[in-house]
Amino acid sequence: MFGLTAFRRVLIPLAWCGLSGMLVADDAPRQARDLNYGHALYQYYQGEYADALTTLNVAKLRGGIRHHGEHPLLVEGGLLLTYGMVREAKVLFEQVLKEQISVDDRNRAWFYLGKVLYLQGDYPPAAAALQRVDAKRLTKVEAELGYELTYLTGQLKLKAPGVQDVKGHIEALPEWHLGRVYLAYNAALQHLEEGAPAAALAALQRLHTDFPVEPSDDEQAEAAALKERVLVSLATLHLQAGDFAKALSALKHMRLDSPFVEQALFNYAVSAANQKQYGLALEALNRLSKRQHTFTPWLQQVPFAKAYLYEQLQQTHLALQHYRDAGAHYETLLESLEIRRQALSEESILGGFAGATIDQALALGDARLVTDAWGRLPVVPRDFSYAWLLADEAFQQALSDLHELYQLREGLQSWEQKLQQFALMLETRQQQRQTGLARTQTQMQAQQADQWQAQYENLLENTQAAVKSEDTH
Repeated sequence: MFGLTAFRRVLIPLAWCGLSGMLVADDAPRQARDLNYGHALYQYYQGEYADALTTLNVAKLRGGIRHHGEHPLLVEGGLLLTYGMVREAKVLFEQVLKEQISVDDRNRAWFYLGKVLYLQGDYPPAAAALQRVDAKRLTKVEAELGYELTYLTGQLKLKAPGVQDVKGHIEALPEWHLGRVYLAYNAALQHLEEGAPAAALAALQRLHTDFPVEPSDDEQAEAAALKERVLVSLATLHLQAGDFAKALSALKHMRLDSPFVEQALFNYAVSAANQKQYGLALEALNRLSKRQHTFTPWLQQVPFAKAYLYEQLQQTHLALQHYRDAGAHYETLLESLEIRRQALSEESILGGFAGATIDQALALGDARLVTDAWGRLPVVPRDFSYAWLLADEAFQQALSDLHELYQLREGLQSWEQKLQQFALMLETRQQQRQTGLARTQTQMQAQQADQWQAQYENLLENTQAAVKSEDTH
């Protein structure tokens, strides 16, 4: 049930580039000395990342940005990371490292190169690149980047074979930093891969007892979910060890709106059943059965679990009925899975992401959708089948990129509509002009201008002849 890679996550999102840290180094220019660079920075701080990236690339084609060394390349690389363009960012950071640059710029370049390699899953080169970073200097320039460096190096150490000690990395992070808990949790789970459940249980128990996080307001929900993830893992290990009373004790602290409530309810039912508290077990299963999530593995075990409980309660008729219902349930489930597979579309996937921060009435590309500082959609899946998909870093970035592309499409369509309106205006003006010309021509024809011109020329000719012959009459 447990797997080290299954519960690991990159605490710092891919798009967290720390661009502000790039611009405050002691040797960095305090003002933009190039108009294009200043324009790009202005666009960046306005949140117009695509425009900033465009400005930098246009400036590059027009001779580049002078007076700022390699700062523009670092900013461009950070912007590329913002849009998930990991390979392109890697090329830029490698280019920066080949140039004669300041110590702080080189330090940042090594850090970002190591981060790119880490996100690509190329761990040995990532570790080698991060070892080139002067951690004290990086932390002094930008504390958040220093914390991220500590977190990444700790995660890389945990990926090495054998049980690794990351206590120093954990203690180096502030108590309010969630990375501290993630590292401790992953370190505890590492014992399971080494076949030492007792050590994992002890580590999780310590983490639960001394949960160190005092999160900021925007991290309250994540910290609460992380604490409950620890509780569920702890309870599952107690179950595997046959200590059902401790499993029940741990699961009593779970919220009913927790993202892990389904696993908690099933484990609670199993623990209660093994304590011969069949009424509590049945109540937990009934609560679980009301949560209609097609792919929840714990929900699918409810029909058989209920049948087992009724059998233990000596209610043979009910037990037999539930065993029959379970068989019918799985046949229906197979059919519904095939239907859902064939009907899978972008709309159905996004419908499964509707949560506290996304209104079902809104679609990707809608400017009203709330995003975080890095353009990510803080979605909460309504369907368990999408939970692991959302937990994948690549999918999170693809979703963010798709949202940005749809916004771009909406912008282009808006401009197209404006151009069509302008073309309609021109066409209308052209029609008005043609109508005016036709009206003028008709009026001129009605005035018989040709006849008046002929009479005028005839009069002029006669007058000239009379003057010549002095014919006063």
